[in-house]
Amino acid sequence: MPILSKRRGSVLTHGSRYAPAAGGGGGGGSTNAFDPAMMTFVSSGISGVLSNGNLTFETTTGNFSNVLAVQGSSTGKYYWEVTVGVLTGISQVGFGNAAINLTSGAYMGQGNNAVGWAQDTNVYSNGGSLTAIAPFVQSDILSVAIDFTAKLVWFRRNAGNWNNNGSANPATGAGGISFASLGAGPYYAAVCVQNNGDKMTANFGATAFAQSQPSGFGTWP
Repeated sequence: MPILSKRRGSVLTHGSRYAPAAGGGGGGGSTNAFDPAMMTFVSSGISGVLSNGNLTFETTTGNFSNVLAVQGSSTGKYYWEVTVGVLTGISQVGFGNAAINLTSGAYMGQGNNAVGWAQDTNVYSNGGSLTAIAPFVQSDILSVAIDFTAKLVWFRRNAGNWNNNGSANPATGAGGISFASLGAGPYYAAVCVQNNGDKMTANFGATAFAQSQPSGFGTWP
C-alpha cells in the first residue's frame, strides 16, 4: 500500500482544449506554464493560487492538490525543473494525462493517469510505488527528464544521480523508470502540494536551468 494517505471522491479532469506540443527539439524560449483554469475547481475542495507568470503553485487547503501545465505532448523528449519553495507536507513532481484525478485529497499517481515522485522517496503510479529513489527538502531543485516515445522518466535532486542511480542517464536511455502501462497521452507536466502554504515553482525553459539539460532533451514549447 502507498505511504501517502488517500481520500476518495468524485473525479475532476484536466480540460483537453490545448494542442499537444511538438516532440523533442532544441531549448529555450518556453512559454509553458501551469493552467490557471484549474484554479476554478474549488467546488471539490481544491484551492490554490498561481503566481510568477503561472509558474508557482501554492495550495490554500490542507489536502493534496494537483495542477497541470497548459502544454502537453505524447512524443519527444523534454526536460524541466521545479524549485521546492515551501515544504511542510508530502509534495510531488511528475506528469499526468487529461484524466488525472483532480479531486481534493488525491495525490499524483493515485490512479493510472499520472506518475509522481514524492518527498517520501517513492515514485507513485496506479495507486502504488513504481520504485523508491531519493527524498527532497525545501529549496531543492528537482529535475525531470521524460522520453514520451520510449515511455521512460528520470528524476534528480539538485546535481545528484538520476533516479538515485549512478548508472542512470537520460541521454543514453539507461536506468529510466518505465510508465508503459500509464493511460494514454498527451501528458502534462504537473506538481502536487499537500499542506496549506506549500508551494513549488516550475521552470520549463523560459529562463536558464540550474542543472545541465540532458543531451537530446528539449524544453517545453
